[in-house]
Amino acid sequence: MSDVVTSNSLPELMGELRRKARKLLRADWKAQSLEVDALVNSALRRLVPKGGKFDQLVWEDRDHFFAFVYRTMRQVLIDHAIRRKAEKRGGAMRRVAFEEIDFRNLAEAADERPDQVEALFIALERLEKSRPDLAAVFQHRYIAGYTSEEIAQVMGSSPSTVRRDLKLARQTLAREIIDTLEAWCGGR
Repeated sequence: MSDVVTSNSLPELMGELRRKARKLLRADWKAQSLEVDALVNSALRRLVPKGGKFDQLVWEDRDHFFAFVYRTMRQVLIDHAIRRKAEKRGGAMRRVAFEEIDFRNLAEAADERPDQVEALFIALERLEKSRPDLAAVFQHRYIAGYTSEEIAQVMGSSPSTVRRDLKLARQTLAREIIDTLEAWCGGR
């Protein structure tokens, strides 16, 4: 496949987009309220400016395209979590322990703990500003579903460096999430 991403190449990319969305949404969760195609389509619609066309967007290469789509899928999940929380009229926000934060299943968390998912993405935005390398490694692993070896190849590092960076990213994000939830709970 060529590295140029146009509307003509979109059909052949849809399979991979669906696989990545499925990974993002996978799990044995009970109340699935966001489907793979809905996530992919919402993300693609958000990429195109109102009244614009897909081919007006410029992608450096395939990885650049997927990075934007993954980030947009993440935003769709944030919005989904916020809507779910609003439907529950604020729901039951509660404190969480570091051990309770599971980064592997964001879809289930979006349904069951939307406040934690929202806090995660706020923390991830902060991490992108302070340590973009850690944020990128985390996104490749938990948003895109890449293995440590695949991330190492994309990032130009070794798998052991990726594993070390993932551990540091998880620890940093977990602290941020806990601080954010504490603030939202009013420090109770």
